[in-house]
Amino acid sequence: MKVYKYRGSDDRKIFERDLFSLEKNYFWAPDFNSLNDPCETTINKDNYLKQSNFILSFFARKNKSTKFQPVIEAVKDLLEFTKKIGIFSLSKTFKDELLWAHYANSHKGFCIEYDLDILLNTYQSINLYSFPVIYKKEPPSIDLKDIINPKNIIQKMSGYKSLRWKYEEEIRVITENYGEHSYDFIAVKSIYFGLRMLEKDKLEIKNRLKGRGINFYQMERIPKTYKFESVLIPNMKENNITYLCQIQKANKEKVNYKIVEKNYFKYKEKATITILLSDKINITELNSIAEIIKNDIFRQANKIFISYILEGSLKGEGYWATSRYLDNKLNTTIQGLSLEQEKTLIKGLKNETRDAIGMWIDETPHVSCSMKLLQLNDEIILETIYFDGSKSSEKMKSKLLNNKKRYDYLETKKHNEYFVIDENGFLNFYSEKDLFRTLKPFNK
Repeated sequence: MKVYKYRGSDDRKIFERDLFSLEKNYFWAPDFNSLNDPCETTINKDNYLKQSNFILSFFARKNKSTKFQPVIEAVKDLLEFTKKIGIFSLSKTFKDELLWAHYANSHKGFCIEYDLDILLNTYQSINLYSFPVIYKKEPPSIDLKDIINPKNIIQKMSGYKSLRWKYEEEIRVITENYGEHSYDFIAVKSIYFGLRMLEKDKLEIKNRLKGRGINFYQMERIPKTYKFESVLIPNMKENNITYLCQIQKANKEKVNYKIVEKNYFKYKEKATITILLSDKINITELNSIAEIIKNDIFRQANKIFISYILEGSLKGEGYWATSRYLDNKLNTTIQGLSLEQEKTLIKGLKNETRDAIGMWIDETPHVSCSMKLLQLNDEIILETIYFDGSKSSEKMKSKLLNNKKRYDYLETKKHNEYFVIDENGFLNFYSEKDLFRTLKPFNK
C-alpha cells in the first residue's frame, strides 16, 4: 500500500531535519503531546466504569473486592503506557489541496511516497502496526472486553478523530516508543514537489537522495479546476540503484556489494548484517562500508556485527572479513586472503618452473593458501603455501577413476580424503561420503 507524508521547506532547519531523516532512512514518531490535535487520546470510559463498579460491588458482597483491584491497576498502567507510544501520521493521498496548504507550506514543500508494507516489516524484531483513522462525531467508548487485547485500547486512543479531520484520509503507524525508527531505504518510492517549491530545494533533494531509484514528480494544476496532478520529471528519474550496494575504490574502480541478511534487536541495541562482495577490497574500504552501515542502517545500535563473504565462497566455510562496532569503536579483520597476500601467492604460482600437474588458490578463511600438484621425477608432491608464508609438502599416489585421475595421500587421512582433477583442471575434494570442495585452476 502506498502512503504519503507532506513536508514543508520554509524553515531551513526543519527542511534540513526532514532531508537528513530521508538520507539516514528513519522516520520520527512523536508522542501524543506533539500532535496538532489537542483532542488526541480522548475516549469515553463510562461503560468501563459502570462494568468495573458492578463487578466491584459483586466482589464486595463476597468480601473479595481486593481481588479485582489488580485489574483496575493494570488498566491504569495500560492507559499510562499508551502515552509513551509514537504516532507516525500519513495519508492515503498526495493530491489534497488542504494537506498541501497545511503541511507542505502552501506548496513550497514536498510530499514523500512510502511503501507501507516495507515500513512495517523492515525489522521483524520490532513491533509496529498500522490502521486507518476512524472519523466520528463522538469519541470512542471502551469497556472491559477491550482490556483483553491492549491493541484495542491503543487503537481507540490513537485511531479516532473528529469528523472535521476526515479530509486527511489518515493512516497511522504506531510504535511502542516515540522517537526515531529506521526502515529499509527502498520504502521511499517517490518525491512530489509542490507548485511553489524552489528549484534549488528540488535539486538538493535529488542530489542527496541519488542512486536510490526514487521517482521525482512535479505537482501541477489541472486547468479550470481546483485539482492537481503529478507529472514525472524524466531527467530526474534514476533507474540504477547504487546506494548501499556500490563502493568506489581508491583507483576509481567500483566494487558492488549486496546486503544478504540483516537483523536489528532494538532492546538489546544489537544488529547483525551479512554483505556479499563482488571483489576483494582493502581494510580502508571495508571500514568505509562499515561506517555507511552504522550511519545509514543501524543508527541506534551500540553493537554491530558485520560479516563479509565473497562471490563464489562456500556456505559454512567462514567469513572473508568481519567488522565490529562496540560502543562506537570499529574493528575490522580480514580472515581470508587479503589483496596483498593474494598477490604474494599469485607471484609464487607464476614463478613456478617445476613440472606442475595443476595449481590452485584456496580462499577458505583462516587456512587460505596456494596449492601445487607437482611431478618430481617418480614422485607426486602436493605443495601447500599458506597466507602467512608457511608451507607443507605431502606425497601423493594416483590411479584412474572413471577416466579421471584420482589422487590419494600416501599416508591415509582420518576421513579418507582424496581429490580428482577434472577435464577442465578443477580440483575436486572428496571425503568418504561426498564432494566437499572445488577449486578452479590457476592459469599463468
